[in-house]
Amino acid sequence: PVELKVFVNNCLAETWEDRSIKSLDSDDLRNLVEDFDPSIALPSGPGLVTAGVDTHPSHIDIVARAWGRRGESWVLDHWVIFGDSNEASTWARVDEKLQTTYQHPKGEKLRIAATCVDTGGHNTDAVYEFCRGRLGDFIIPVKGSGHIAAPVIDKPTLKKENGVYLFPVGKLSTHGRLFSDLGRSLAAMKEHRQRVTEGLNQVYTASQIIHFHGKLDASFFKELAAPKSRWVKRDGQMQ
Repeated sequence: PVELKVFVNNCLAETWEDRSIKSLDSDDLRNLVEDFDPSIALPSGPGLVTAGVDTHPSHIDIVARAWGRRGESWVLDHWVIFGDSNEASTWARVDEKLQTTYQHPKGEKLRIAATCVDTGGHNTDAVYEFCRGRLGDFIIPVKGSGHIAAPVIDKPTLKKENGVYLFPVGKLSTHGRLFSDLGRSLAAMKEHRQRVTEGLNQVYTASQIIHFHGKLDASFFKELAAPKSRWVKRDGQMQ
């Protein structure tokens, strides 16, 4: 309540902490870094690579992520393409990055099999243009849905004037899953390191954890820690 916040700040001279909000520390996330280099070879677990593309007026962010069994994943690359995101030349460089392949230890090369491109912001038409005619390559435009029951990804709607299918993506479900997986990763790494100190040198693996490598920039972890998870009461239930 607002009154309690005022009392804590003004009467007790203490910093108010909203306990309904959970956040992550970027330094804690950096402690998840492992010794692998995807530019040389992937770990043995991944079998599929996907990418997510986020647009900004001055640049475009791309994250490539590999997936294994039971929702286990590996962040492979974070590329920042500087340039006007309404210009075709900028998107040409995005396309170049999406052609990246990764060497699997069993000998196969894995390409980026599917890409979601966010249509939010002031670059919607440019995203539609980039994705038009590429559904067969699984390069699809997506738009966040704030509906509480929206799934991770839902059935698309045809944007006739743009010639693309637009896929709705559930904001709560995707953000919640990411936040949960990061928390699970922190707990799993803590347990793994404890077992290593006990002489149990076993492979670090678990369902729905995210692996990171040392070549990812510190700014990546700061951005990853920026979103916050907040519990709110809706229809009599905490969500």
